[in-house]
Amino acid sequence: MTSGDMQSTAFPRQGMDGLIQVYAAARRLMAHRDRARALQPRLDKVPDDLAEAIDRDFIEFDLMRAERRLRDALRAAEPALGNRNLPLMDEED
Repeated sequence: MTSGDMQSTAFPRQGMDGLIQVYAAARRLMAHRDRARALQPRLDKVPDDLAEAIDRDFIEFDLMRAERRLRDALRAAEPALGNRNLPLMDEED
């Protein structure tokens, strides 16, 4: 088996791994968004205490982290999928 053969069999595996990471990150993001939507009525009013204010901050932090992880997973998967030059929306601005 030549190195070219090894690369051609590794490419689909790397691409699949990248897609799995993108899928997992997208699922996490959707779960965090669903959680934030479910809590929205509570988030629209002034927090009752410091603990509730901190909980709200963590909801926001979780959303931002999930968005960043999805963006990172997309960027990591693109070279393996042959899409090195496709800009993401935030790169076009």
